[in-house]
Amino acid sequence: MEITVTSKALKQMQTAAKKDCKEHMALRVEVRRISGALKYAMNFIADQDITDTDKVFSFARKKVRIVARGQDFALINGLTIDYIDEKDRSGFKMSNQNASNAA
Repeated sequence: MEITVTSKALKQMQTAAKKDCKEHMALRVEVRRISGALKYAMNFIADQDITDTDKVFSFARKKVRIVARGQDFALINGLTIDYIDEKDRSGFKMSNQNASNAA
């Protein structure tokens, strides 16, 4: 199972964690089905919220940890997380070409 995080996304994750005093927390990536479409969501979680069935991915020398639930593995495998900073919008962009095959 693989997740790719761009350098811009890693930098923004670290900035957000520091700003919110959550440097020691992990980010949980979840897949939600909304109106028939798959949507990805990301939230900070405490270590005690990581379960035995979760998969933990470490980035930036283990300074950024991303957690995925076992039930979401097929939909998260191949996920790319990027950060977009444009004039009219900014935020994380999550995409996965494999997800449509696993849904």
